[in-house]
Amino acid sequence: MAFAWVRALLCAATVSMVPAVALGQSATALDRFDPAPAGDGSFAVPRADVAGDLRASGAFVLGYGHAPLVLRIGDAGSGQTASHARIVSHQLTAHLLVSVDVDRRVKFDLDIPFTASQGGESPNIDPSISVVPGDVPRSFPSPTGAAMNDVRLGARLVLARQRGKLPAASVGYAVWFPSGNAAEYTGTGSIRHAPSILLGAEYGRHVWSVQLARRAQDSGDGAGLLTSEVLFGASFASRVNDFSAHVELFGSTNATDSVSAAVSSTHLELLVGGRYRFGPLSAGLMGGPGLTRGIGTPTFRVLGTVGASFDTQVERRLPTVTKKVLPTPKKPVDPASVVRAKPLDTDGDTVPDAQDVCPLTMGDPNAAERRGCPSDRDGDRIVDVDDRCPDEPGVATADPARFGCPADTDGDGIVDVADACPNEKGDRSDDPKTSGCPRLVRVTGDQIVIMQEVNFATASDVISPDSHGLLEQVASVFAQHSEITRVAVEGHTDDVGLVDHNLALSQRRAVAVVRWLVDHGVDARRLEARGFGPRRPIASNDTATGKAKNRRVEFQILKRSPEGARAWREGRVE
Repeated sequence: MAFAWVRALLCAATVSMVPAVALGQSATALDRFDPAPAGDGSFAVPRADVAGDLRASGAFVLGYGHAPLVLRIGDAGSGQTASHARIVSHQLTAHLLVSVDVDRRVKFDLDIPFTASQGGESPNIDPSISVVPGDVPRSFPSPTGAAMNDVRLGARLVLARQRGKLPAASVGYAVWFPSGNAAEYTGTGSIRHAPSILLGAEYGRHVWSVQLARRAQDSGDGAGLLTSEVLFGASFASRVNDFSAHVELFGSTNATDSVSAAVSSTHLELLVGGRYRFGPLSAGLMGGPGLTRGIGTPTFRVLGTVGASFDTQVERRLPTVTKKVLPTPKKPVDPASVVRAKPLDTDGDTVPDAQDVCPLTMGDPNAAERRGCPSDRDGDRIVDVDDRCPDEPGVATADPARFGCPADTDGDGIVDVADACPNEKGDRSDDPKTSGCPRLVRVTGDQIVIMQEVNFATASDVISPDSHGLLEQVASVFAQHSEITRVAVEGHTDDVGLVDHNLALSQRRAVAVVRWLVDHGVDARRLEARGFGPRRPIASNDTATGKAKNRRVEFQILKRSPEGARAWREGRVE
């Protein structure tokens, strides 16, 4: 019914609502801020990793949103906004957050939200100013007082931990239970749930993460201003000692067609601020504007938070000083009898923090150059525990089985330093000049060179079966070299017979090779056929050997593109 009001008001062109006029639908969770789980170190966008082996975290977040729901009334004559009133002029919300990290792979979190204060102007529409259909309400009561919000329960599973520059990846799932007050804009009256994907990484003192999720309502009769949504967010933080500066952008948009076009459902906010840590405790402050007029988007928001995280798997003890009462100094005191404070060793690797190059990571106390850091025998900057080849300098790769191993670009099992053709799969041989190169086909300059001839039936364009293996290797070259975007398949003959006959035969043979390659996975847009007959000999036609050399198929590379497959797939190659 409320969406019918929206359409009627739009047709009258007299009343508009930013974010909405469908005010009969108060079963809406108006507060658009969903805090990141406790212990993540961010405000709105969760991290992609899980920091603790068995860590318990808690936080309290207090937020103020200004004017998240506004009614705008248009003049019937001019169509311009004549006045506006705040249905909800302010919201003061609190979130109690609790989370548990398990084995640096799984995180469970709970958010118990509460609206401490909200209010508005309870606006009325003056019929003398705006023409309003009869079934549209003239008054819009504002919510007042305190109310419970929908409780959120979530879980996150790390699929891939960060490997060098490769970011961590995880999936999450959150459920909102209908514990809020549907009449006070603090709950939907139905269960909501949202699967999500997260990516993020930490490079030195810089941390970033992105999130994409889809939130849907399991049930309900369409009584809310919002339905299913796509949620998104991105955050960046930079640390300086115990202080970290944060920038976060987050929002959502309607994912279905069930919301009227009059209802502005796209939400976007920007937050800027910082957080300070002192031991296991932290405190932070952020604020920023709403960038759209979507439902629940405030003109500005301010957030404050305090939190704590504790590792429960390993007991942490602060250094203590044991005092000893000294006797009256009638005789010299033995310095060895005085108990001294034990130096701080945060990571527990027996190397004091003052001497530990990696004070937060358990490492090797006997390392010569980087004492206290994890062992790296081959010196490739990939610690042995993650290095699949700990005694050979290697590189970080996307393949977990070869992470830290010497580079093998073409994946033929022969490392690049010993591969004569590092960009083409080949076989190992005793000759270092050919080891790792294809046996029959290779890319040289502007040609795909074949070591055997493509054979045809006599005076025919039918390819001999004994040439299929050769052409399979040619097709493999196309698969390995997406930058090769255009190749001319050229057919040539000797000078026996009529020139016109040989020209036609060479063209048919070139076409036959193109068709064979297309049938075996090569995109037709990368190929063209050319027949030259006897016009381009490479040997004398006076001998049988020369004639055999002139009867050939060649593959000339006409064009390469740094865009790779994108170039020929979008048809830009001429």
